Amino acid sequence: MEWLIEVHSKFELMPETLYHTVHIVDRYLSMRSVSRKILQLIGMSAMLIASKFEEIWALEAVVSDQEMENMIFFLAELALTQYELIWYCSSLVDASAVYVARCTLNKTPFWDETLKHHTGFS
Repeated sequence: MEWLIEVHSKFELMPETLYHTVHIVDRYLSMRSVSRKILQLIGMSAMLIASKFEEIWALEAVVSDQEMENMIFFLAELALTQYELIWYCSSLVDASAVYVARCTLNKTPFWDETLKHHTGFS
């Protein structure tokens, strides 16, 4: 993961790309064991896949201020440490981070039609 973080930083990718990369790698590794040599290839492949979806996750549409963005990223990073979340699709984890951030920061409504439209979750 340290290597993936370095690559992510070097290419100045969006934070969401790293979150999705880790999610993809974790899900893959939960199903099979691989050698360390192959692990780097899997990580790079996952990062390429995740980077293709950077634009789909329209954070700008759901973030009202810097405090909200920071809270969402904080929660998304916390989710990376929760192994049991690998069974959920990353878009649900993302939407959950937005919802919890809105609740925590008392942004009402906690969920609205714009969020439903951009995340696909009601």
